[in-house]
Amino acid sequence: MSFQLPHRGLPQELRDIIYKHALCPHEGLTIQRDGPREPSDSLDISKFKSVQPTAPALLRTSRQVYSVTLPLLYGANNFTLDMKCSDALLFLQALPKDSRLQTKALTIPGNLIAAIKFSNQAHADKLSAFLIHSMRLERIILAVPNPPSASSTGAFDGEFRWSTWTLHRALIDAFKAGHFRAITVARPEPYGERVDVHYFCQVRQHVEERLLEDYREQLRERRRAYWDAAYEDAVNHAVANDSRDALAEFVRDTWRRAGYAVECDGGVRLEDIGTFFAVRRIAAPPEGAAD
Repeated sequence: MSFQLPHRGLPQELRDIIYKHALCPHEGLTIQRDGPREPSDSLDISKFKSVQPTAPALLRTSRQVYSVTLPLLYGANNFTLDMKCSDALLFLQALPKDSRLQTKALTIPGNLIAAIKFSNQAHADKLSAFLIHSMRLERIILAVPNPPSASSTGAFDGEFRWSTWTLHRALIDAFKAGHFRAITVARPEPYGERVDVHYFCQVRQHVEERLLEDYREQLRERRRAYWDAAYEDAVNHAVANDSRDALAEFVRDTWRRAGYAVECDGGVRLEDIGTFFAVRRIAAPPEGAAD
């Protein structure tokens, strides 16, 4: 066992545990800009930092350790880009190509949606194109923000609009076209108001309609039949002829026929935290999708 590198004499399985503990926090890595942006900024990775403490010096101990730990650092971590679209693009472009191509999981936080206005629409388009065509991502998490205010008074009509989801919409469409293995819509924070719950449910519904476009009418008819039967049973004080479980199974089966598996929380309620709607590909993507 080396005095300078005591871990080198340990079994590989134990070394892997040490490397993962040092480089892969449970919550992943949240990347932020380190200091204010300057007009002269170039592709400099030192301009960014991880919120979670890691041990990057471990990668520099030897070539052998570097070859083992580099894929672990980028391949096993989920990276959260806690910054503006333009800065997120600079960070990804500044990564060495081999590191960038080994990055597998990425979280797009809700503040990126809230920050996207017409003035930085181009940055959102460039970032989505880079994520789709210049990386080999397998999993993307799209965090749902608080509903936007519809006016300066803070009023909100409760309706979700795709027009405000420039970046997220592009990534969902890319997933439909065959990029990525899984995509998740998540709400990390608790719901403070009923409008927040309504907004998340609308987002989930729009993702379904976007990905299951060919099955949209079938799903609408099945849900309409369920609610009509439920209303009839309530009026007649009768035993339910249809069930929520049967409807849920129909929806899951529709996803399977389209080539996806879904996983989601059973319900969305006030004060819930960490609710999610995850879609995973189980069938081959469309031919030529990953080109």
